[in-house]
Amino acid sequence: MDRLEECTPLQQAVILATQWADVELSPTRGPFSAVRFNHRLRAVLGLRESELEQLRSDCLVRFEALLQHLGLGHVPENDCCIRHSLKAMQEAYFMSIDLLAVDGGVEAVAGLMARHLGLSFGLRHFDLVLRSAHGGGFYFFGSTAEGGLGPAAGPVPPADLPWNLKGKGLPLRAGERKWGELRHRPQDLRPDEAGALALYLRFAAQAYENYCQRRAVTEERASAFDALPLAVARLDERGRVVETNKRFRSLVGLSAEQARAKDLEKLLAERVGLGLGAEWREFLDDPARLDLNRIVCFLDKSAGEGEQEHCAYLSARRERGAEQERILFLLENLRELSRMEVQTLRRRDFLERLIGSMRDLVFTVDEAGKITFSSLPGEEGRGESLFGRFTPETTYSGPWGPDILEQPGSPVVEAFRAVDGGRKPYELVFSRLEAQGGPGFETLVVARDLSTVRRLEKELKLRAIYDGLTGLFNHAQFRVVLEREVSRSRRTSRPMGLIFFDLDGFKNINDTKGHQAGDAILRLVGEILTRELRQGMDFPCRYGGDEFAVVVAETGDRDLEMIGERLRQAISAQFSGKVTISAGLTALNAGDTADSLLNRADRAAYSAKGAGGNTVVWAK
Repeated sequence: MDRLEECTPLQQAVILATQWADVELSPTRGPFSAVRFNHRLRAVLGLRESELEQLRSDCLVRFEALLQHLGLGHVPENDCCIRHSLKAMQEAYFMSIDLLAVDGGVEAVAGLMARHLGLSFGLRHFDLVLRSAHGGGFYFFGSTAEGGLGPAAGPVPPADLPWNLKGKGLPLRAGERKWGELRHRPQDLRPDEAGALALYLRFAAQAYENYCQRRAVTEERASAFDALPLAVARLDERGRVVETNKRFRSLVGLSAEQARAKDLEKLLAERVGLGLGAEWREFLDDPARLDLNRIVCFLDKSAGEGEQEHCAYLSARRERGAEQERILFLLENLRELSRMEVQTLRRRDFLERLIGSMRDLVFTVDEAGKITFSSLPGEEGRGESLFGRFTPETTYSGPWGPDILEQPGSPVVEAFRAVDGGRKPYELVFSRLEAQGGPGFETLVVARDLSTVRRLEKELKLRAIYDGLTGLFNHAQFRVVLEREVSRSRRTSRPMGLIFFDLDGFKNINDTKGHQAGDAILRLVGEILTRELRQGMDFPCRYGGDEFAVVVAETGDRDLEMIGERLRQAISAQFSGKVTISAGLTALNAGDTADSLLNRADRAAYSAKGAGGNTVVWAK
């Protein structure tokens, strides 16, 4: 068949006829092959489905005539595929292939067959028997009054099957082997459907045979999985249990169903007393990290004789499939270690956990500065130069390289380390370690993270300069800016001025609607000042409460008044006239000081308030 196109037409006809007779007429051949052959035959002959159906019918008539002429009987009614139409075979085929994909064991197969029998043949009362996947007896399923299936009974030998219906049943046979049997009440099936039911059972038998062969392989794998002398679990990508072997279930004292979907770290901690530590969480959080291997020490709660000191070797490895990721976790209890070896491992494990819990990074380097130990995950940087991973601050002028390791005492250097595309500040403390014999020496380097310190320093600087609510310069910085600009104006003979104002209507809103409403008004005023004023030349400040001041540089009287009026209009428009300003303006005169300038602007603002508010008044 594979080289059919290379043969002559006569040879092709003989080959096709021989193959056709084998798959269509043999009761021992699986019906799947008949469906596949008819599909191939139709393609080779270039026939439509109706034409192929007519050809099969004509061949059957001639074949039966030949059998009668030779005195060999006739073609069996239901055992051979030739008796059935292509459409009937295709329908039976498509129903049966559903059995190949079913999950849930023999019960699920029986349930699916029960649905087929009910929907396609109207059978509601029947007994169904299916062979065990390992050939050790049969499972019995009886229909219920509601049309469903009762619980499975078995597997039991054929003689012990608890049949509800008596009489001859219809076999589920694939080849020479019987895979089951169906019994039903004769009155429940129309006579013209008997052939279709027998055909369906032939297809179902072959599908169930294939299912059992696949299931047997799966169960053998599961048996090998359970026989491993290690505690093994398969996890999802978040570290939750998917599948366990017998040794693992014995270790945690739970069944497979009880352990499923539980977080592995919590499960081992609660049931065994074994902590996986921060490195396990780092492994889960880093998809690029493929494996984790380490020895852990713990007080074994599962020993049954009180807590005992033990060490275990654990290994985890990511398995990436086409659709999902799994983690294979193995745990081996190292019970044959001596007490001294356990204590040594416990001390090492304690030091590792101690270093791992520190915010500081810990390194040891040799005399050339090469890292021999790193507390970073996975001992990142080991074998590299410490002086290549850190860069000293620009203000540092001392040696940077192996020479610093020769300096007496404990040198301290502030340096940066590249992290996630940015830089992180550290304080490095170098401490030379005593030699353990042999040439050379090692140095302990503790790197203290200065990120929080630098952030707090920045926040303190900002708080010392800016008002936390409005983002404007605060009262203290106002005094600094005013003194600076007065001095600069005198030195350069360039004009400057001061705008001082408070808010009209603010107190009423603050008292009636609450401080949150008042704070919202102050923030909006801060935004208006920032938006309306010139950056680097006008300096808006919150003087205190609802009072504000603007130090205006490089500005004469006319421009100063325009700025004050612009602010008045912007604030009035923002609050629809419910909040306005009473502003005082003044320019720096000869002999003025910062205090005299402020006092004059303050009095002008008071005059504006007395005039009814929402106005700008020049100081007299």
